Amino acid sequence: MRLRAKGVPLVGILMVLQLSITSVFAAAPITNGLLVSLDVNASTISGTTASASDGTTATGTLQASGMYVSPNNFITFGDSTNQYIDYGDIGSTAGDISLEMWVNISTMHTSNWNILASKWFNGTFGSDWHFGYYQSKLRLCYNGACPAAGMETTNRGTGWNHVAFTIRQPASGTCPGTGNGTVTLYVNGVQVAQDVSTGACHPTSSNHLFVIGDKRAAANLGIDGKVSKFRFYTRALTSAELATIFRAEASTFSLSAAPYNTALPSFTGIGKVANVQSGSVGTWSNTPTSYTYKWFRSSTENGSYTFITGATALNYTPVSADASKYLKLEVTAINSSGSIVETSTARSISEATPALAISGAPTTAPTKTVINLSIAPGYAGRVTFFESGKRIPRCINLASNSGNSYSVTCPWQSGNIGTRDVKAVFTSSDSGASSGSSPVTKIFISKRTTRR
Repeated sequence: MRLRAKGVPLVGILMVLQLSITSVFAAAPITNGLLVSLDVNASTISGTTASASDGTTATGTLQASGMYVSPNNFITFGDSTNQYIDYGDIGSTAGDISLEMWVNISTMHTSNWNILASKWFNGTFGSDWHFGYYQSKLRLCYNGACPAAGMETTNRGTGWNHVAFTIRQPASGTCPGTGNGTVTLYVNGVQVAQDVSTGACHPTSSNHLFVIGDKRAAANLGIDGKVSKFRFYTRALTSAELATIFRAEASTFSLSAAPYNTALPSFTGIGKVANVQSGSVGTWSNTPTSYTYKWFRSSTENGSYTFITGATALNYTPVSADASKYLKLEVTAINSSGSIVETSTARSISEATPALAISGAPTTAPTKTVINLSIAPGYAGRVTFFESGKRIPRCINLASNSGNSYSVTCPWQSGNIGTRDVKAVFTSSDSGASSGSSPVTKIFISKRTTRR
């Protein structure tokens, strides 16, 4: 078998293969607490076996191998044809739970159910939970009942949607228990119904199987449509997490959504005052059309960050107030579906190192001649000039401030013959700059050749 065409490096083929494999195994946006994960594709469906995804171990069994459709990567369900995916007794937990999935209803049963998933039916009626569309509205039944508060008010049609529910158990952890529980339903990352009551909870049912679809061969009860990604969690996902999942995967199902960040904003540059910090917006999906920026500072890396007034460009030049502080860049990505904010990690900013080189110094100069020696540290403070270790009169504690453009001049008039070592010492009074000494400048002082 020919592995490659002449002149085509094998490493290039391997890179293409690696990219193809990587694209198949798209990780779930949220994996914390994940118990059941079905990421439908040719690598996870083999015959009637649905392999676990995203680090989970639960394996499901399809009622029929023909339910999987490739290359579209979804599983078809046919209402009364008894099609389902059976996970056995998984998910028998007394704690908080969440379920989220992508579903495309082909025929909406306007007078009965499209049951999407359940832990309720096993030949007899149960009481844990079952979830689906009832008379075109998303609904969840729990604790042996189907309360009106657990059903949305909007009629849904055909096509792909991301649907989810969360159940937060009462404080006692039992159902029913002490205090209220909370049941919440979501469609495409938006809350559509909520029940906060003593009955808003789910019991622990070890007698009923965990099933995607409906295991009973009854018309107008099972899913009539398609399922792609399915996940069940042993905790209650937050509304922000469910919105994140929708935004991350919406484009896969040809739906519009606000931007989704896959690489955080960042900034680079020498971490000192007066050195430009060059910002990067990071990486986003769902095609942002514009961005806005804000810079923040804090005294500690994990402390409270305060907006820096006027710092609304992608790049920022730290000022003296940023010395010994931490900076973060906040980027808001915007498209027609909404806007999302993401923030960079923190970076520390240290004091600036002033430029302390002496200017105006000749190689040689006659004795007792005024030589104007200058330095321009660029920051407020005091400068003292030295000649071979001794302070130069009239050049002690010269002020460097905005009035003289942060520079000072020493009118030096040496009375010594020979090579003299000249330097300047800067003591900063500006929190944005460090103190320091200039390099030693050697100047040869010669005898005068003419009389005054």
